[in-house]
Amino acid sequence: QAAGHTLFGFDPLTVTEVFGWSGAQRLLQQVVVGRHIDRILCFPPYDMIDPVTAMAIRALGVPIVGLRYDDGIFVAGHQGPRLAHLLSESAGTCDLVGTTCAAAQTEAARLGLPEMALWPLPISTAPFPTADVPKRFDVTFIGPAMLNPERPSPRPGLVLRLQAAGIDVHVWGSQWSEVVGLRSGSAGPRLSHAEMVRVIHESHLVLTMAGNYHDNPQPMLKLRNLEVAACGGVALQERHPDIDRRLIPDVDYWPYTSQDDIVAQVRLGLDQPDRLRAIGRQAAATVRVAYTWSRGWAGIEAALTARGLAATVDKTGSTEPGTQAALALSALALGHASEAKGYDAAARSYFQEVLADAPEDRSAWAGVARLDERCGAPRERLIVDWQHARGDGATRSYNQEYSPVLGLPGLGRRFYTDPVADASLWLFRLKGELGDLTGAVAEAPGFMPHFDTILLGQARLWRDKGHTVAAIGLYEAILAVRPDWHDAWRELAALHDRQGDTRGALNCRRQAP
Repeated sequence: QAAGHTLFGFDPLTVTEVFGWSGAQRLLQQVVVGRHIDRILCFPPYDMIDPVTAMAIRALGVPIVGLRYDDGIFVAGHQGPRLAHLLSESAGTCDLVGTTCAAAQTEAARLGLPEMALWPLPISTAPFPTADVPKRFDVTFIGPAMLNPERPSPRPGLVLRLQAAGIDVHVWGSQWSEVVGLRSGSAGPRLSHAEMVRVIHESHLVLTMAGNYHDNPQPMLKLRNLEVAACGGVALQERHPDIDRRLIPDVDYWPYTSQDDIVAQVRLGLDQPDRLRAIGRQAAATVRVAYTWSRGWAGIEAALTARGLAATVDKTGSTEPGTQAALALSALALGHASEAKGYDAAARSYFQEVLADAPEDRSAWAGVARLDERCGAPRERLIVDWQHARGDGATRSYNQEYSPVLGLPGLGRRFYTDPVADASLWLFRLKGELGDLTGAVAEAPGFMPHFDTILLGQARLWRDKGHTVAAIGLYEAILAVRPDWHDAWRELAALHDRQGDTRGALNCRRQAP
């Protein structure tokens, strides 16, 4: 996107789970044709595009580019036929293959595979800003502990070694709470993106470690190295030729050579905070000059042009007639599947793809509204989302769990409702939170038949808080469809008494013998 292109994400794992293998392959071809895709970027795993599918796509003049960034794992952990198979998976599928690992490039050439380019994986720097803030942490690590009883992870041992030497190390990620011996208070849960960036900014050194991919894990140039550098952080990184080819030790990162010298190197770095700050500034400059997608994409296009696959006019954004409905339905199904898994970014992209062609699709708007609610969007924005989701007209009913909506007793049941009632209920809650009780009351008829008892509880809550006018409106909305609720009539009569409305109180009491 930073290089001026329109991007369409295709998650083969989720798509295959929803539509099956053959369905996923058909959908991929349909997306390529329907969306006028010009290039496909393929990331690990490399066996998610069937060779027959790849042949059909390439016959359309759409090149497939494989970006391999895990080859350091394969080269260090496998030999013989297994390594040959792993390196050749993308060769039969892709027109152009790039790797971050020089040893993989050499081994592929020895095996007679098509030429692999040696590229760093580019990074989008916009989500990783620099910031000159006070440092709170000496050494941090962000990522899972990768505990595995069959193959010990090197990560806990390295952290424990640093802490045993008296170095203040904090870690965040899954399974760290299970590591025995960590200093109390030094382990935290998985971080959001914003929290991760904040921790990098506030750290003198950010540890990057190999995981337990196999018995002899090797350091690799991964995105985390570039993310830390882009933020102006200083990576504490074990030296390796693949890393030193792109980032200069003592200039772009703080190096160590093994677990035996890491303690001494950390102490040396912490004793020179000004030098670490200078390294952070240089690292941020290096990444922004050399390793952005704008620069990386230019290299990809040059390599494709050299192979006779120069870019055509970019036609993405339009949709081939006859494919719109199928693509929208598929995107909606994938959006719901991704949302259920907690893949919020993927779910949002699918819902937005639906809305690009069907801007009034209520199900997609409801999905966007739920995601906005989850990420803490302002209530005003949520109201706009749910107003789109409500739309006009009847829709088919479905079952939905509403326990988190109002926070009132009795919300753990399943209610038979529909998307219009769903949206009206959310609008009722949001307008009430903004203090627009009159607006909230106006939403009540949209979901009243399904939530009468809950709505009565809200009316009583407003009554007890002294919101008399709003409570009267809500009681009236309830009793319009529940005229046999005698207790509610009596309570409404008491509210009219509170307002000095004798006639209104008398009329209510006549309804409640």
